[in-house]
Amino acid sequence: MKIALDADGVLFDFQTSWRLCAEGVLGRALPLCGQHYDLGQRYGLKNAEVHKVWAVWNTTSGWLRAQPIESGMRAAHMALDLGHEVYVVTCLPNIRAAEERRRALDRWGLDKAALIPVYGASKLNALKTLRPHFYADDRAIHCREARDAMVPEIVRIHAWGPEQLPDGVCEYPDVGTALSDFLKRHAPLHVGPCNGNPYPGRASASGWPQLQATRETEGDV
Repeated sequence: MKIALDADGVLFDFQTSWRLCAEGVLGRALPLCGQHYDLGQRYGLKNAEVHKVWAVWNTTSGWLRAQPIESGMRAAHMALDLGHEVYVVTCLPNIRAAEERRRALDRWGLDKAALIPVYGASKLNALKTLRPHFYADDRAIHCREARDAMVPEIVRIHAWGPEQLPDGVCEYPDVGTALSDFLKRHAPLHVGPCNGNPYPGRASASGWPQLQATRETEGDV
């Protein structure tokens, strides 16, 4: 089966990674001001501050160094090891960002997962072309696009704040639980839980290389 996953909020902890970058750039702690998708509103930043952080993020390999979400990585590895096709469908600003994201997936052992970068705000055409059996995203707008693309199983991952879900879309705390439930229904003889070390021959999460966020050094995040 074709398993399609969003990157940020599903496989990568973009929120924490961007906040650490912003704190280093702006030189202060950033408390959460609300569960907003807009980063300026989320952290109470002025537009000029947001642009300043993005400038550093985009020029210091921010997309490469975004920290992984372990439950998401386990789920993707499990799907690959069970013989499913895994596609990462993610909105990115440019080709350079896509190259960094590709390297990030490879870095965390997902070299067999296909990357589908979307240069724009809509994933509808990508999902229509791909026609996956399962799709997970942290944004309701992309879940709605997946429904319009006739994806049979769509889940919204609760990575930041509440959103009104389209009909037929379920919400899960993490993609590991969602994908396990889906595969148990559609491939019950082959699936195990997405916890511990569900993929023989690969290191457990505690054995993965640890990436340390660098802060407060000029030109770094």
